[in-house]
Amino acid sequence: MILNYYNDLVFAPSELFLNKDFGQVATVLGAIHDRPVEHVIACNRPNVHLKAFNGAQVVQAEKNLKFLPRSLDFLKNIRVYTHILKQRRRYTAMVLFPFWPPSDYIAVAIFRFLNPNAKIILKLDANVDNVRRLDVSCRNARHNVLRQHFYYRKLLETADAVIYETRAVGQLLHQSRLLIGAHRKKLVNVYNGISRQQALRYETRHVPNEYRDNIIIFSGRLSSAQKNVELIFQADPVPPGWKIRFIGAVDQAFRAVIDRYKRQDPQFEEKYEFIGEVTDKKEYFAEFSKGRILILSSAWEGFPMIFAEAHHFGLYIITTDVSGAAEATDEGRLGRIVPRNDPHALREAVRETCANPDLPRMVSAARPYGQRYFVWEDSLNLPILNQLFAPNHE
Repeated sequence: MILNYYNDLVFAPSELFLNKDFGQVATVLGAIHDRPVEHVIACNRPNVHLKAFNGAQVVQAEKNLKFLPRSLDFLKNIRVYTHILKQRRRYTAMVLFPFWPPSDYIAVAIFRFLNPNAKIILKLDANVDNVRRLDVSCRNARHNVLRQHFYYRKLLETADAVIYETRAVGQLLHQSRLLIGAHRKKLVNVYNGISRQQALRYETRHVPNEYRDNIIIFSGRLSSAQKNVELIFQADPVPPGWKIRFIGAVDQAFRAVIDRYKRQDPQFEEKYEFIGEVTDKKEYFAEFSKGRILILSSAWEGFPMIFAEAHHFGLYIITTDVSGAAEATDEGRLGRIVPRNDPHALREAVRETCANPDLPRMVSAARPYGQRYFVWEDSLNLPILNQLFAPNHE
């Protein structure tokens, strides 16, 4: 059995979250290698409605001692350690997403002690800035056990394979002090993708780009500083006859942002539509099938899964120059990349794309590229990962 584990410090567990790489990597590896999967999530607020994901059990380990500071988070995860102990004979592999390295390393160390022959796959959700900060800390205070880099390095060294999302992150890891010598051989580049089987299960009727309504799709956490949605409002990029449709929850704080821009722009409601959070995957895919363009305004990213979804469902990508933008657009050949926090550049890119009669052709040219690089069943079917599940490695 594959243990899929992540330590959720912020969000309540949800099927929406597991539909991202946090659930898909282990699910697809399980399908490729015919292994059952169990999802274990350390969390502050369990979701009583989440019992299973894609037929696999979801175990929500509510944290103990919640009054303790984040620096002592490892003491809050007693239920995780107990569960790993009880189920130790069932596990042959662990997939881990390191959100808080000190706590994550304790879980990994316990897992490895109890399952010395099991394999550990680390899936990094990191961008260039994350890795650079950790590397600088490592160079300046190499052995300080109170620093994040110490445990991040321990995780990298303990893992049997380390998946990173973008070429730039991989280059930094190869050059950094976080990984040295033979440990660098375990690095593997896997872009976030879309599951072919999941897409087929929820597939809606494909409509060619030229026959769709003039809709630009945005999907993400609208109130997050990371997603930087206000850049879109500042750019005012929507030409007549087009609309941006936002998929994501509208909380009270973001409602205030909407109201502020609505007062400034009498045509605001004609340009922007907010449909809320879409948790049903079939409905979510259906929304992507209605759009012609994907817009991403983020201030930072790793490799957002919406890039793969845009390719699969035939949306042209317009994105800020975050991590993953170069790979998603083939260095700008199959999409538009604009500087972060540049409303003028974003406005120009959107308006030029909307007015381009070659938009359907550009989308058609991008789809084979997406199918080649951004499908989980293919990108995870790699020798370095496959050998971990070979019988002589058990």
